[in-house]
Amino acid sequence: MSGIESGIRIWELSKTFPSTYEAFDQIDIFRTDANYSALYDQLRQYGHPRPKTPVYPQVSTSFQQALEGIALSGQDTKEILDQSVERINAKLERYTRGK
Repeated sequence: MSGIESGIRIWELSKTFPSTYEAFDQIDIFRTDANYSALYDQLRQYGHPRPKTPVYPQVSTSFQQALEGIALSGQDTKEILDQSVERINAKLERYTRGK
């Protein structure tokens, strides 16, 4: 699922962005269409792989909740971020016990 050929095939079948730059480079629309080209340029310049962690879903959810709480609800930044760290650490604890 993360190779060049599979990335191209996934794009062809579902229009899901490939996971390698090499696959992007072999798909014409990312070179010929101004909108797709701009998306690819943004991804190439600013995109980062997600962190490797077994609790990524909790990290993602906690991050989203923190942003929403701070930006949309005006909640206290430090308090919201501390709560997020506590939730993530609690999930991580199950993977670090006994090590």
